[in-house]
Amino acid sequence: MKKGNFLLKERRQCENLSFVQTGLLRMYISTDEKEITQWISTKGNLSNDLSSFVFETPSVLSIQALADTEVI
Repeated sequence: MKKGNFLLKERRQCENLSFVQTGLLRMYISTDEKEITQWISTKGNLSNDLSSFVFETPSVLSIQALADTEVI
């Protein structure tokens, strides 16, 4: 995925477990005032909203590529 693209947007259900092969992903929460980064996923890390995935609920997180990124 290209820099700036989203792996997951808030209010959508997380349907996949994603493993970062290369690149960087930022997990964040949006408020009315700002975006709050929760985690930066690098090579060798999983990146997903586990709660949304397991319970099949809308995500509160967005996951966006900070660089060109390859995920499995």
